[in-house]
Formats: sequence, structure tokens, C-alpha cells
Amino acid sequence: MKLSLVKATIIEKLKVSGEITPPEDEALGLFCNEALLYVCSEVDPAVLIVNADGLVEEDIYRYLQNEKALITPEFPDFKEGKRELQIDESLVYGVINKTCALICQKHEDVIRFEEETRKHLNRFRANSLSMAQWTR
Repeated sequence: MKLSLVKATIIEKLKVSGEITPPEDEALGLFCNEALLYVCSEVDPAVLIVNADGLVEEDIYRYLQNEKALITPEFPDFKEGKRELQIDESLVYGVINKTCALICQKHEDVIRFEEETRKHLNRFRANSLSMAQWTR
């Protein structure tokens, strides 16, 4: 998903929650980056899995099995709205909801966004298990 659409979606979700002033692009990028890294610590996004051979240590977020690694996703610079959020399309809304949870002030909204994040991550896990069974 393009960063411009990610930003628009985050802003709309925050408005619905009563958050009147969305963060500036730089702060939004920091929140979104934290959400990306959270998602990467919970699941293995396919677009970020590479062979670990020859990678610079700074590029690796974490190592996986079979000499694979998960690279650190690109920082979401919202000034470059035509770029894509570097995560599997099926995880974009998990990142968006986690970003909203990090920004929100109201406890009930944080809980709601965290639950939405978990739903997206659980769906990704379930689909990953299904794919693994089909490819055996």
C-alpha cells in the first residue's frame, strides 16, 4: 500500500477515535516504524525474508531458520507518499492499527486498536500455516 494511503487511513481512524490533531509526517513515521518493527517481531513478513549470506549485520532485523533472515523494513517517510510500505499487503492493516494504538490517548481506543492488530497478525499466522501445509 502506498504511504499516502497508509497516512490517510491512519488519519481517518484517529479522527473516528476523536484524536483531532494527527502527528506531523516525521512523528507519524516514527510511530509507524515502531509498529512495523513490532509486526516484524511477531510474524515473518515474506517480503522481508532473504538469504542471510552476505548481508550486513545492520540490515538484519532477526535471523530465521535455514540460513534466512528478516531484514529491517525501510523507514516509512511520509513525505515520499508514492513509496510503498515495506510489508506484506496482508499485514498493512496490522501496522496501521498498531500505529493508531501508539498514537491514541484514550485507553479504550488503544485497546480496540491493539485487538485489531492482533486479529490481523493472527489471520496472517493462520494463512502462513495453511500455505506451509499446502507446499509440503
